[in-house]
Amino acid sequence: MERILCPSMMCADYGSLKNEVIALDSAGIDIFHCDIMDGSFVPNMTMGIMDIKTIRKYSDKPIDCHLMIENPSSKVDWFIDAGADIIYIHPESERYVIKTLAYIKSRGVKAGIALNPDTSIETVMEMLNLVDYVMVMTVNPGFAGQTFIDFTKDKIKN
Repeated sequence: MERILCPSMMCADYGSLKNEVIALDSAGIDIFHCDIMDGSFVPNMTMGIMDIKTIRKYSDKPIDCHLMIENPSSKVDWFIDAGADIIYIHPESERYVIKTLAYIKSRGVKAGIALNPDTSIETVMEMLNLVDYVMVMTVNPGFAGQTFIDFTKDKIKN
């Protein structure tokens, strides 16, 4: 099984983001994971376009953007144009999930779907052939440092 290291940039020191990116890049990380929250889909706000641009400026490593935002179709271009290589959306936040996944791929970016702990794999089964990645959330989205939700392991086995 291939293992990849994808540190969450949500936990970075934004006062020295450049230095953090360079240090992580030099340490051999594989992907920069960026949690994008809008304060509406989840009760928190985090990274934005300028943060993605900063990461892209100092590293050629892939950047994935986990969009925990309402109506991500209206904003995927922002993140793709800023340098994202992978875009994850939540099916609960998007009216036309299939259309949005197809659009992401049409822009030359990998598409992913993110499953909240209370979203069953069966609700997205028909869409799995449209995505490059599936992110199984093992905590409720919105905050770092939460306790692992044990039953989510069953989704990962599937």
